Amino acid sequence: MLMKNKKQNLKSAIGFTLIEAVIYLAIAGTSLYFISSFAFNSMFGKAKIDTVHDVNDNGKALVDQIAKDVQSAVGVNQVYNSPN
Repeated sequence: MLMKNKKQNLKSAIGFTLIEAVIYLAIAGTSLYFISSFAFNSMFGKAKIDTVHDVNDNGKALVDQIAKDVQSAVGVNQVYNSPN
């Protein structure tokens, strides 16, 4: 009888209950979700920053070109009236 109780206790100590397995899977899934989100944001963040820098550089070049054209202008040939 004593030997039978020891085997039952050993058997119950080895396995997982369904609730424990669900909790472990939920924790692991949540952890993997946050880790993968961070990894994807890190990879695509650099491309976004490069794009913003390119747009800023192009805007600065455009403003410089317009300023140069305005400074080198001799006069105004025609006035444009916007339709309001």
